Amino acid sequence: MRLRDDSGAGTLLAIAVLAVVGLVAVFAGGLAGASVAQVRAQGVADLAALAAARAARDALATRDLASGNVDACQVAARVARENGSRTRLCVVDARGAVRVEISVATRWGDARGSSRAGPRGAG
Repeated sequence: MRLRDDSGAGTLLAIAVLAVVGLVAVFAGGLAGASVAQVRAQGVADLAALAAARAARDALATRDLASGNVDACQVAARVARENGSRTRLCVVDARGAVRVEISVATRWGDARGSSRAGPRGAG
């Protein structure tokens, strides 16, 4: 009885190792993309909250808080839109503090960020 030799076994092992390395690379790329999207969403939320808080502060200075709240949230929505995001929530309190929640669409779902800006002790 003649036993088969093991020629070609190294090739199969190399293919299996490369397949595993490829899957790990795809998974790591997905995690990196999600992490970047989260950081981007947080940055846009910070920027939108600061811009909206400034608009609310200007409305308070002119005693036009009712329309200032709407304007502040419109400013936040515009900032989000111009940065490829959308505003999920915008709340302006009576002292001019603004809370904003943003989402950024990715292939794997939405990345979210939230931020608050305004006078100290408010909100």
